[in-house]
Amino acid sequence: MIENTVVRKEEASAAGGLPFADSGRQTDGHLAEAAEGRLRKSGHFGLRSVSCESRQGVLVLRGRVSSYYCKQLAQELVRRINGAETIVNRVEVCTP
Repeated sequence: MIENTVVRKEEASAAGGLPFADSGRQTDGHLAEAAEGRLRKSGHFGLRSVSCESRQGVLVLRGRVSSYYCKQLAQELVRRINGAETIVNRVEVCTP
């Protein structure tokens, strides 16, 4: 089952969530590359299977993880990247 989560910069800030970084905007290719790099460096092996696509400031996460914690963690790790105005989390949770 896929549950999509969409987080918009202004909604997260208004809800008291962690602020997004605001200094500058990256191109789509750099945004996706930066997001994947952050996931790879997280230390969570399961996040390495998550891929990222970006278009006009919308960052889409796809892949499969073993828990809802990992799905949320992937979203939080990429949320503060410059240029990520909206994050669409299409990561699937698949129990082993």
